[in-house]
Amino acid sequence: MSHSPRAEGVPWPLYGEIGAANSFLSKQESVMGLKWSDSREIGIALSEKFPDIDPETIRFTDLREWVLGLDEFDDDADRSGEKILEAIQLVWMEEHEG
Repeated sequence: MSHSPRAEGVPWPLYGEIGAANSFLSKQESVMGLKWSDSREIGIALSEKFPDIDPETIRFTDLREWVLGLDEFDDDADRSGEKILEAIQLVWMEEHEG
């Protein structure tokens, strides 16, 4: 008889389900608020809020203001920088193309 750590019908690993983890993180982010480090989630939020804007044409000064204007954004305005804004813009561009 084999002693498997996995019970029949239970996904392995139970806690490793990517979809469930992402859903959990999204719920936590909405409670805790988005931070500058959440570039993926911020880019997605901007693509949803401004679907008709081409993110390749925006200036970083405008991008920064739009991030600060997101209802779910909750971080220090002075913590942004060019690398962070570029990461957000790249995610937004991916979402815009998709």
